Amino acid sequence: MAITENPPLDHEEEKISDESKQLLLSLPKEKGWRTLHLYLFQGFWCQSLEIQSIIAFHKHFQARDSDIVVASIPKSGTTWLKALTFAVGEPTPFHHRLKIPSFAHFQPS
Repeated sequence: MAITENPPLDHEEEKISDESKQLLLSLPKEKGWRTLHLYLFQGFWCQSLEIQSIIAFHKHFQARDSDIVVASIPKSGTTWLKALTFAVGEPTPFHHRLKIPSFAHFQPS
């Protein structure tokens, strides 16, 4: 009798929950470039850990009307994103938000 082995798991896939593993089995899969596999999830190609994070976010996040979610990947210009978030989210004495002084003005020297 031949012994069949399960294909080796991606190192990243070893860290995910059983619930997420079951979901991954039902998703289209392609070879990844940073990880062994990418999965087509809700119209986007994602790594397995990203899918688990998305599921956790959907389960636990309770949105309010006043919430603003600002997200970016590291090294993608987060300084200007912080400035934009500040300009949009803070009450301002300026008549027009584009006339707010630069974000560098608010940072300690």
